[in-house]
Amino acid sequence: MMNNYVPLQVPWWSDMMMYWLEDQVAVAFDSSLPPASDRQDIITSLQLDNLNQFLQTRGFTLTPFTQDDLPHLPDEELPPNRSDVNSPIGKYLFASPHNLGTTVISFFHIEPSKMFHPVQGSGMNSMPGNAGSHSDGESNAKQVVNIINRNLELLSLHGHVPVVAAMANWLGGTTCFIHGCSFTPVPVPNDVVGSSGGWHISVPELSPEMQTSTGNAVTVFVLDTLPSEDEIKWAAEEAAESNRLLKDIVAQKNLENINFKYQTLPKPLGEDAGDQLVTGRDIYKRNAGFLLPSHGLFVTGILHDVASNAKIECIRILNDFGTGDIHTFIHALAKIHQRMVGPHSLTGKEAGDLHNQPVVINLSMVLMPPRDELADWWFGDESSSAMNDPGQMARDMELLRTPFRMAIQCMTAQGAVIVGATGNDSNTQDIPYRTVARYPALFPEVISVGAVDKAGNAVIYTDYPVEPPYHNGIATYGGGILMPEPAVPPPFKTEPYPEITVKDIDTRNIDSIRGVYASRTYPALSAEDPRHVYEVHDKSHWASWSGTSFAAPIISGVAARLLECHKQNIERLPIRLRPVQVQWAITTAQGQVAMLTGNDPLQPQEELGVSMLKAVQE
Repeated sequence: MMNNYVPLQVPWWSDMMMYWLEDQVAVAFDSSLPPASDRQDIITSLQLDNLNQFLQTRGFTLTPFTQDDLPHLPDEELPPNRSDVNSPIGKYLFASPHNLGTTVISFFHIEPSKMFHPVQGSGMNSMPGNAGSHSDGESNAKQVVNIINRNLELLSLHGHVPVVAAMANWLGGTTCFIHGCSFTPVPVPNDVVGSSGGWHISVPELSPEMQTSTGNAVTVFVLDTLPSEDEIKWAAEEAAESNRLLKDIVAQKNLENINFKYQTLPKPLGEDAGDQLVTGRDIYKRNAGFLLPSHGLFVTGILHDVASNAKIECIRILNDFGTGDIHTFIHALAKIHQRMVGPHSLTGKEAGDLHNQPVVINLSMVLMPPRDELADWWFGDESSSAMNDPGQMARDMELLRTPFRMAIQCMTAQGAVIVGATGNDSNTQDIPYRTVARYPALFPEVISVGAVDKAGNAVIYTDYPVEPPYHNGIATYGGGILMPEPAVPPPFKTEPYPEITVKDIDTRNIDSIRGVYASRTYPALSAEDPRHVYEVHDKSHWASWSGTSFAAPIISGVAARLLECHKQNIERLPIRLRPVQVQWAITTAQGQVAMLTGNDPLQPQEELGVSMLKAVQE
């Protein structure tokens, strides 16, 4: 429990945006050995010593991740540290979706190494083997990624390194700041809750068969933040009958139908790190780092409300400020993947407990820079010269997300339905227009979820769910923008700082999702409020919170219902086609008629260019 920590007191307008962890790199490989082979044999087949020799002559050495870099449960046994680059720590093995081999996503630390002579040649168009070589003062992660990605053919043909692409260890979250980003939650007053015990989400456009489905026998993973179990239990006891949803979550946890896996995260993500990595926006849509450990619990509550009999596993991969990295994300995917793979007759390896079982993964989070900003962030001052070869630049951009997408493809090939929030970046001070969805929602294998308000209007913050020609998007209720009082933020360093409140918070008419909230404090609504957090005075532990983060679990719950309702038809398909069928059912007119509504297709949300599934909370 990290609620004693507060964000570093840096003015919102002066902090620096970060998108990757420095001195770390992720590299994707395609090993020809099958995934049932000995793990160390697969790692040896990657020819990592050859890769390191290549990099050392260009000023860098890869060193292995250690136990300090691994997310882990309290009693989890970790592999021993090794000093050589073939250490199994930080190497994640997936059954390749394309052949009989193994996809490996490997993470390394980067150390500068002594060069015998300076590189003779410079720039992105230098001779083969020199591209992107060591340059003092530039990001080491960026340089190593560029060296590898500009020499893939050389490494493969002559170094026999089965490398596919390299990327940074991207940061992200629910912005130093990481673009995310979550808005601030607001407590619901006790007298608004009354004796009802809270609110329920219904999805009225579903067919009668879908209405009676509850997600039975479907496992849904929530990869997110997580408060401690003690906090969840305390909140449920304090709320009692005023929050029946939270009470039921605790009861289902005791029955092991809902599981919370509270991982210790790698040190750079620590809440007490000197260089805190935070995310969020205040009520005036300004960058603001604040504590939001209940974000994942809020998502879990929505999911449980929509699919009450689904088995939910909530895994902590984001810190209490809502920030995470792609290493922790892929670490979690690899563990889920191990549980989904089938048996291997030659080795006698048994199938995982989730093999051939319906699985949904909810991602109310984003990672890596927005697609439209990636070139500027990655190339910086070189972006204008890089535009002299737009074809090469497009290839560079594609490679920077290739290992990320490969991990997603490996999961869907095992049958996982992945649902992602588009992000809340649009129409803010740094992105003053509606932008395309963030990753992973932008990947076509993911069901991408945008947000609308109660009236079905596209909310100002939601990103576009789809990019033509793909049809993987949908929109549903995510809540409108809460209106602050005063409407204009007080001048910087106003003393005493006035109390910021929310218009209509004491009524039932507020346009925001109500959900469960277990933390003992709420973040200040303004980034410039010197108090940072406020104690919880309303004991119902209901909060009002808006964002695409909370539209996504509604669709994840519907996907779980669909997997139960159409179980026989879906299970007739090859495993790798099952997520495609679910996406088709949710995002296309033909699929909606056949599997979702039973009659008419969903109405279009014209501004977002996707269908809109009506969800009502009352």
